[in-house]
Amino acid sequence: MNDCKSLNDSFDKQNFSLAFLLRMINGISDPIFVKNHQHQWILVNDAFCNFIGHSQEELIGKSDYDLFPKAEADVFWEKDELVFTTGITDENEEFFTDSYGVTHLIHYKKCLFEDELGNHFLVGTIRDFTQQKRVEAALRRSNAVLQAQQEASIDGILIIDENRKIASYNQHFSFLC
Repeated sequence: MNDCKSLNDSFDKQNFSLAFLLRMINGISDPIFVKNHQHQWILVNDAFCNFIGHSQEELIGKSDYDLFPKAEADVFWEKDELVFTTGITDENEEFFTDSYGVTHLIHYKKCLFEDELGNHFLVGTIRDFTQQKRVEAALRRSNAVLQAQQEASIDGILIIDENRKIASYNQHFSFLC
């Protein structure tokens, strides 16, 4: 706890330039965005631009309705408004269609921040789980095929895991015991 306090005290005493902070944000590989209360992007990092498929110039001052299908924009807007009105952080998984028409499964986190003048801003981060979900689905299909082949075999099959424990066996193996 004292380490955090001293870090915060040290951070407060620094006079970080906007350029330094932008370089820091752009060094983060997850997409990050900031919206004003009109739901317009006012800050996006490079990862966000790459993920969305548009440049900063094309994004700043625009809203979800300017870029996404209406059904997706409706959901994003509703979730943003919930954060703006309640101040409660929102985390959720949603489908998102990029500028190339590719649909992604994303996990996002949206938080409300207030500046020293009392202005409210929504700060969001995105994680793309599309590839992970594809790999998980392929692994489930592969396991189902393996299980079906194991059960269809007339030979007894015993599978031992890396801890030398029985992971599975088919019905023909059980008859051999």
